[in-house]
Amino acid sequence: MESIKKTPQYYKPTFDEFCLGFEYEYQIKTNEWIRKNIHMRFTDWEMLDHVLGGGQIRVRCLDEEDILSLGFSSKNQEKIPITKWIKGDIEIGYWRDEFSNDVEYCIFNVKRNNYCFIGKIRNKLELIKILNMVSIDAKYDINLDVSD
Repeated sequence: MESIKKTPQYYKPTFDEFCLGFEYEYQIKTNEWIRKNIHMRFTDWEMLDHVLGGGQIRVRCLDEEDILSLGFSSKNQEKIPITKWIKGDIEIGYWRDEFSNDVEYCIFNVKRNNYCFIGKIRNKLELIKILNMVSIDAKYDINLDVSD
């Protein structure tokens, strides 16, 4: 059974992903990566467009740390090759397609005995949005810290 890699994976975001609560990292001149999130006072879209073009921004892919931070706990699977996390009646499953090597997630409501979601989830904010769309309270407070 394959689990989510412990070493964070990153991708280059697109301009349309940036919204309130979006977490990203940007690289400064010392090659250090600084973690930030979008808050209500973010207005420098032109700068963001320039930096995106230069490849100096990255987003951490959804990982186990993100899922656990939303109150889920690990659930061991013995007979099926899926990593799972559980919180109340909700289970999140993760697997890698052996043919395409794509990662997919599923959100399952145990009480209702049905799948609420099956597909790709790129980052923590996307997971929170999906949980909210299927009426699952993620209990997530967006950090509105406006300091640089």
